[in-house]
Amino acid sequence: MTPGGHEAHLASLLEGIDKLGLLQAPWMRDALSRVPRHKFFDQYVEDDNSIAVIGPDGPTDDQLKKMYVDNALLIRDGPDRSSCSMPSLVVRMLNLLEIRPGMKVLEIGTGTGWNAGLLACGVEDPSLVYSIDNQPDLVENARRHLTDTGFPDVHLQAGDGGLGWPGAAPFDRIVVTAAAWDLPPAWGEQLAEEGILLMPFHCAGAGDPLLLLRKRDGRLRGQFIILTSFIPLLGTYGPDRAPASDIEIWKLTSAQKETALRLLAEVPAKDVKVAVPDPADLIFFIHAASPILRYEWLQQGEEWHCILHHEPSGAIARNVHWEQRLELHGIEAGVSELVRLVESWVAAGQPKIQDYRVELVSSSDVELRPGEWLERRAHGMLRITPPER
Repeated sequence: MTPGGHEAHLASLLEGIDKLGLLQAPWMRDALSRVPRHKFFDQYVEDDNSIAVIGPDGPTDDQLKKMYVDNALLIRDGPDRSSCSMPSLVVRMLNLLEIRPGMKVLEIGTGTGWNAGLLACGVEDPSLVYSIDNQPDLVENARRHLTDTGFPDVHLQAGDGGLGWPGAAPFDRIVVTAAAWDLPPAWGEQLAEEGILLMPFHCAGAGDPLLLLRKRDGRLRGQFIILTSFIPLLGTYGPDRAPASDIEIWKLTSAQKETALRLLAEVPAKDVKVAVPDPADLIFFIHAASPILRYEWLQQGEEWHCILHHEPSGAIARNVHWEQRLELHGIEAGVSELVRLVESWVAAGQPKIQDYRVELVSSSDVELRPGEWLERRAHGMLRITPPER
C-alpha cells in the first residue's frame, strides 16, 4: 500500500455517510480520519468464506476498498465469530449516545478496537474509554491497533461483558456492540444518573433492534430505534443460557418448512392488500398478545419467499412486498385468523417497533395498561407500551 492510499476510499465513505445525514456531531468527521478503519484489520472473511490476510506492507487497494465500503466485515467466523460493524451504523450509534468531552464510556464488545478509538475522539480523553471483550486475543489485537493509531490509554479487558466493569463504574454511557438476549443487571447498576445505555436487544422475529434507555431517577426508560442484526453477546447472559423455547420461538421447524413450501405451490386462499415493508413490525405488534407467528425466509428453487407462519393453524402468509399484498395459504380458519391479525395491525395505524415506549422493570407484578405487555428475560423484563393512537 502506498502512503495515504486509503484517502480516496475514506473520502468516498465519508461522502456516503454525509448523504445519510449522519455526520451530525462536529467531532465525527475528524474522528473517522484520525482513526483509520484499515488500521484495525489483521484479516477479514471474504464473501466465499476465504480469509483475506493483511500483509506486512499493509492492505492492497482491493482490500482497502473492501474495508471502506459501508458494510460490516467479519474478522473471523465459526464459534468465535467477530466483526467490524458497518461504518454508517457505527456513526449512527455514536450520534445516539450524544457523546461529549469528559464523559466516561463503557463499550461491551471490543472487536477490532475501531469503535473504541472513535469513542476516545468523542470524549477527548482516551483514558475515559473502557472496552471489554470475551476473546482475549481480540483484546490484545485491539490494544495493538489502538496503540499504533495513538490511543494507548484506552482501557481494555478480556472478560464477560454482561458483568460490565464494576471497578470503573459509574459510566455516563454504556454501548453494547453484540446482541443481548437477556438484561444483565450490571449494565443498569453501573450506568450513571442521566446516562444512556444503547444495546441491540434480541426480540423474537424482529432481529436485534437497537434499544436506547436513559436513566432518570434511577429508572431506565426509552425506545427502540432501528432494526439491526448483531452477533450474540456470549457469557453469563448469552443465548446458550436462555431456554431453547425462547431462542427458537420465531423459527419454523423442518416439518413446518415442508408444509409451508407445499402450501406455496397451491392456489392462495386469499390476498390481503397491505404494505408490509418490514414483517418485523407486524410480528412485534402481534407478539404483544402471544408469540403465535413465526417468520422466516424460505427458498423454493431459485426463489426466496418471506413467510409468516400462524402457529396454531399452520396457515401462512407470503409477503409480496413489491405488490403491497399478503398472499395467504392454508385452512380457512387459519387464513381468517391471519386476516384478523393483519387488519388489527392496520387499524392500529401499522405501528413500527420504533413507536413503542420501553421501560426496564424489576417485578412481574407491575400494573399493565391495556395493550401493554412484558418482554420477559431470565434476569429482567421490559414493559412495552404501544403508541397512542
